Amino acid sequence: MSLSGTVVDISGAAIAGAEIAATTADGRTVSAESAPDGTFTIDGAVTSLRVAAPGFSGAEVPTPNGTVRVVLRPPGFA
Repeated sequence: MSLSGTVVDISGAAIAGAEIAATTADGRTVSAESAPDGTFTIDGAVTSLRVAAPGFSGAEVPTPNGTVRVVLRPPGFA
């Protein structure tokens, strides 16, 4: 089982190099980084996902499933 996704900004542009931290069902924390096209893959059953990138507010996805699209926003953007 694995989780894949894409990290983008509010305009839909890919964010390369976003830091991804996933917690798996067995309690491990797995780290990854988004590719130049914003994509990432985490192996294992993921129970929560945190994504951060310089110049953006972080995002959390509590129970990601299948393929996710994570949208990062600039700080202070509602």
